[in-house]
Amino acid sequence: MKFRKLFKLFTLFNLGVARNKEKRKLLNSEISQVILHQSWEDDTIPDNLPAPDFTTMFHKIEARKNSTKNKLKIRYLKLGWPIMAAAGILILLFFLLFPGSTFNKDTKIALSELSTNRGERKMLLLSDGTKVYLNAESTIAYPKEFNSDEREVYITGEVYFEVAHDKTKLFRVHINNLKINVLGTKFNVKAYAGDSEIETVLTLGKIEMEVTPNNNSKPIKRILLPKQKGVFNTINETIETSVANINNATAWTNGKLVFDNENLEDIIIKMERWYNVEIELDNKLLKQHKLTMTLTNETVNEVMVLITKATKSKFTVVNKVYKIETLY
Repeated sequence: MKFRKLFKLFTLFNLGVARNKEKRKLLNSEISQVILHQSWEDDTIPDNLPAPDFTTMFHKIEARKNSTKNKLKIRYLKLGWPIMAAAGILILLFFLLFPGSTFNKDTKIALSELSTNRGERKMLLLSDGTKVYLNAESTIAYPKEFNSDEREVYITGEVYFEVAHDKTKLFRVHINNLKINVLGTKFNVKAYAGDSEIETVLTLGKIEMEVTPNNNSKPIKRILLPKQKGVFNTINETIETSVANINNATAWTNGKLVFDNENLEDIIIKMERWYNVEIELDNKLLKQHKLTMTLTNETVNEVMVLITKATKSKFTVVNKVYKIETLY
């Protein structure tokens, strides 16, 4: 939405002549969401006001970014005082039109965040008893307490959930514009930034994958049963299901790295996360080479020896960067 049109909507609301349709346009504008975020971080905002649900706002923008394969980092807009003044109106709009929303003073929506770096794996116990395992380069945002009718968390990277059963509170995982709805179950989600696919593997129970397309058409839903895999294509916005290898999908939670007939290019990406190293391949033929192996306690040097033997190549280490090169 253009700024001129945005200001027009603010003006109509201030004069009391804005229609419901115009109010909705104002609240649904992504620009308005970003303005609100910047305004909230300004020092003039009272400290006693609860923080809005910025994670949801971020994922809406992130979904659009992924769908266009734009890997640039999202940066907040540098706006002047007129926009900041309008942001104050926007805050009032939320209070007036959505008294039961995340701006409600009785609603605790502050989110905590846990992240892992390359080479790290962590475990988190949520307030409801749900166990969360984070693979390398992963993040989860979650409330310290689940006080609403739903238990909602937001993730990137690869995360394994053991959800505590509670039939009165739906557990919902948000990944961009994809939602995974459960009551009590165990499943793995792989959703790294930049990946064109989000993969979910169910080990126990039942889950629903739900995506709202960016064109605002009818939501797409798929039910997964144990030993099934659901793959959401972020470009085409489709969900495909198939039989899953549970042991391979969840091996990382037991300290194993499993590759089953995978391209060396994909193996290298996973190894970089697992070992916190940089690895370069010198040609396309090597990238397409397929390997099957299971890693447990091997060092990165030991793995490089295995790879170079299988691919008839060699490796060197230059400035802490591993380089795999063909022998001829």
